[in-house]
Parts: sequence; structure tokens; C-alpha cells
Amino acid sequence: MDLRERQGPAKTRHPWEIVRSRFFLALLDRFGALDQAGSWLDIGAGDAWVGGQLHARLPRGSRVVCWDSNYGREDLTAGDPGPTVELTATRPTDRFDGVLMLDVIEHVADDSQFVGDAVGRLTCPGGWVLASVPAYPILFSNHDRFLQHHRRYPPRRFVTLLADAGVDIVARGGVFHSLLLARAAQVAGERLSRHPMAEGGVGAWHRGPVTTSVVTSVLAAEARASLALGSRGWGAPGLSYWVLGRRQR
Repeated sequence: MDLRERQGPAKTRHPWEIVRSRFFLALLDRFGALDQAGSWLDIGAGDAWVGGQLHARLPRGSRVVCWDSNYGREDLTAGDPGPTVELTATRPTDRFDGVLMLDVIEHVADDSQFVGDAVGRLTCPGGWVLASVPAYPILFSNHDRFLQHHRRYPPRRFVTLLADAGVDIVARGGVFHSLLLARAAQVAGERLSRHPMAEGGVGAWHRGPVTTSVVTSVLAAEARASLALGSRGWGAPGLSYWVLGRRQR
């Protein structure tokens, strides 16, 4: 969860968060990225929930560092989300076997420099890189403004951004295909209305367990299809676009 979306302790995770985490962990597992103990860096980790989920899937002895420049003193002193999950507000100096950049690049003005630094200085040669971004500039909306996004990405530009930074692409594709249509309808409504809806992000999810379970199940079924398609290089359009690769040796 983006720290801007946080509204106190998360009692019920948004289905999008749950499915997103499962999808990316399943993607890493499918390509063997979770087979060996190692060190991982989650850049723009937000409330570090994904970092905790990652650590739970890694072999014993692994290390996960969650880096978010917006962490305050309370975040850093409240206790780690896991026994070997470390939170830091300052840029690490180590190199890592795997680096996550999940929905963070769009927050940075100079994305080329940011990605180049993450790959070249923070990732070991041959290390895994998994990144995702909101897709399609035409869908830029009040939600993006609320989250302080600089842009949404055409898939081809995003793939080129990673490749130019020294990432050998292993797999790529879209995810959350049905939400693509929902966002398109929302953007159309915003442009026709003089009173845009208030934004609260995923932290504003307060539905009950039944509704959460049903929505999660629907999105999860769709995500399984996305995983199968993306793993074979048949990425379908989605609200988010992802790239999995390895830093060139």
C-alpha cells in the first residue's frame, strides 16, 4: 500500500492488493527466482506488506529490505513487519539478488536515471528485476493525481526503459484486464463531470469479508490467466503492465 493511501492500520486488505501480491510472487516462483536464499530489495515499499509476503515465500536465511523515502520515524520504530524484513528511508548501499519496483517508477520525475541506478548500482549481475507500472497515458485520472504520479506508461516505452537500463527481459505482460475497462469508464465520467469523485485509494477499502472474498476470487481467476499468458509472451492489455528480467552480467 502506498503510504499516501494509508488510513490507519489495514484491517482488511483491498482485493487488488491481495491479488497483486499473489500474482507477482507466483510469477517469481514460476521462473525460479524464489528457489535460493538471497537478499531482496523492495523499492517504494509503502507499508511493507508485500515485503513481508515475499519474505514468507523465500528460503530460510533470506533477507528483505523495504526502502521508502517517505518512511517517518514512527514507521521505522514501530517494529519490522517480519523477523528479517528491514525498513529504511535512506538509499541502501548493498547490491541485491533481486529488486522489486512495483508501482513506484511513475512517482519519479527522471525515470531513466532512477531505473538505471536501481539496476546498475543496487542489483547484482544476473540478479532479478521485477517492475510494474500503471499502463496507458490515456487513462491518466484523478486517481493518478492523488497518488502523485508523473505519468502512465505505454507498454513498449516501459519495456524499453528496463532494457536500456541493462535488463534482459524474461517475461512481460498486463494484469487486471477487467479493471482496465472499469478505469476507462471512470476516466470518461471524470471528463464529463464537473465534480470529480474524492480519492482514497486502496486504503479506503472497508467492505466486509464476504465482499472482499468474492472480489478477490474474481480478480485471482483473471490473474491466473494473466500469468499463463505473460509467461508465454502473450501479454494482454491490463490496467497494470509488468516486466520480469535479469540484470545483464
